[in-house]
Amino acid sequence: MDGTLSGIQEHFKVKTDGELLSLAADVREMTPDSRLALLAEMQRRFDTTNKPSAIVQLIHGWYTVFVERANIRFPDVCPNCLRNADAEISIASRDKIKYRVIYTKRENVSVKVPYCRDCATKWKYRTRLVAWPSYLVIAAWIGFCIWFHLGRLAVFVGSILLSLPLISMLRENSAVTLGDFDKDWLEFRFRSPDYAEKFASANDVLDQNTETIRDDFLTAIESIRAAG
Repeated sequence: MDGTLSGIQEHFKVKTDGELLSLAADVREMTPDSRLALLAEMQRRFDTTNKPSAIVQLIHGWYTVFVERANIRFPDVCPNCLRNADAEISIASRDKIKYRVIYTKRENVSVKVPYCRDCATKWKYRTRLVAWPSYLVIAAWIGFCIWFHLGRLAVFVGSILLSLPLISMLRENSAVTLGDFDKDWLEFRFRSPDYAEKFASANDVLDQNTETIRDDFLTAIESIRAAG
């Protein structure tokens, strides 16, 4: 990033509203020039906005949309690069475990998401690259448990713990993941705010999944002034 004041201002101009608010939360760690540039950009957006700004909710780094599970519709663009989507990737939610008196019930949801062919190919290759070593480690653990008669509980718990790094690595590099779910609704999480908005619009749930941030901007502006 250009260290001049004008360079810093240009850097902030390309940030989304949500990213500016995140930066404002750590304003005391900024240099005086960065703080001044951030304040100017936030004030500019606040002054030129005639109506409250709305964005899809940003939750733990993901733009999150809740939709009904029946008739889910996807935009015709790739969620990773926003080019035309002409392939599909199947993504699955994490298992939801329900304990019964004499057995344990595991549930998850799988959905096919349209991607462009290039991104789909790269994603499938990366998945194989990460998955096979993990499968070998889990298989070795199962063999170890059988050899030393450790029981089913050890097999189950160990396999779950060993699979966590695989799940984490796959989710870290993905453009779309699934969150919580119920029989009637499903939580989608997107890296791209533009795609999240398109997805919410395609499913007629944009109003239910946006948040007004004009008040948040005003609070952030006051906190930056106070920090200065």
